[in-house]
Amino acid sequence: MTGIRKILTVSALIIIAALPWKPASAQIDFVENKGQWNDKIQYKADMSAGAFFLEENSFSILMHNPEEMQLMHDLEHGHPNKKTDPSAKYTLHSFFYRVNFLGAAKGLKPVPEKPLPTYNNYFLGNDRSKWKGNCRIFQAVTYQNLYPNIDLRYYNDGDNMKYDLIIHPGGNISQIALRYDGPTELLVRNKELI
Repeated sequence: MTGIRKILTVSALIIIAALPWKPASAQIDFVENKGQWNDKIQYKADMSAGAFFLEENSFSILMHNPEEMQLMHDLEHGHPNKKTDPSAKYTLHSFFYRVNFLGAAKGLKPVPEKPLPTYNNYFLGNDRSKWKGNCRIFQAVTYQNLYPNIDLRYYNDGDNMKYDLIIHPGGNISQIALRYDGPTELLVRNKELI
């Protein structure tokens, strides 16, 4: 099939079925890092109970218990409910894991796609040198040639974060290897990683 682009889609929902994992807004957006976060982070997507981080040759997920997150939010903003005692100490249970693309190319520059007309500003604290403004927002990010003739594209699909590995002619899918750091077990349900 010369001239025809072959695409192998390996989609994985970046959610845990046991937790209600919804985006913080109506869609998942990727905010560029201009120094407001750790240098390893290239883009960040906020979720209602956590965050999704794009890094060189990997992505990371931070998840908080949604009920505990809501409780913390209510207490922080002075809206305690019947179940809360504003003077009590509370614990926020969280989980973090990273997915590494083993043997992937080094030094790739992400290609942001579908820019939004808005931007974020991060003016936290009194040190103006740490303030970052005009941080652009995108709906998708692609890493071209993560492996030879294989691209990696992150995007949203409704309420779910997904990624596709796009195999171009000459790409060898046997080069793709993922290592999960953090989870104690991996489960697949209905052909989706949970």
